[in-house]
Amino acid sequence: MSDGGLLALLPGLKQCLNLHTLSLNMNHLVLHQECAVAFGNLMMETQCARVTLAHNIIGDIAIRHLASHFRENHHLEALSVSENRISAEGSGPLAAALLKCKVLREFSIRGNLLGDKGAEELGGCLASHGALRRLLIGQNSMSMDGVQALMVTLVDCIIDDREDDD
Repeated sequence: MSDGGLLALLPGLKQCLNLHTLSLNMNHLVLHQECAVAFGNLMMETQCARVTLAHNIIGDIAIRHLASHFRENHHLEALSVSENRISAEGSGPLAAALLKCKVLREFSIRGNLLGDKGAEELGGCLASHGALRRLLIGQNSMSMDGVQALMVTLVDCIIDDREDDD
């Protein structure tokens, strides 16, 4: 599904006010600005609690647009943005926004391009997130220094890098 396909689907999804889980895996979504804003609005209007955007092509620009919507979402319990070409440039704003999601318990950002800098920024923001219980962050080109920095900041979170059904 392209961004155009998602934009066509969104009006119907907005009618699902009790939408709890939305999975848009492996759709080659880029989420250009218009689509990212419309998708963010959908999440706010439906109060969707579990969102999976894994295995798309979202990247840093779109994740920054989505981050502004995540910041205002008080229902988001689980988010997966695995395998989306997100680098340290996008992970910082995303982590800062997710810090505001007080009920977020699960977050998967594995298989991106965070590197040591992105992992450290992410860990620094999420370390004070009291509800987070599961973080999947493997396969992000981190050195041992980056992994150690992340571990130091996340002692209260469970870091789980098992394969699952993103």
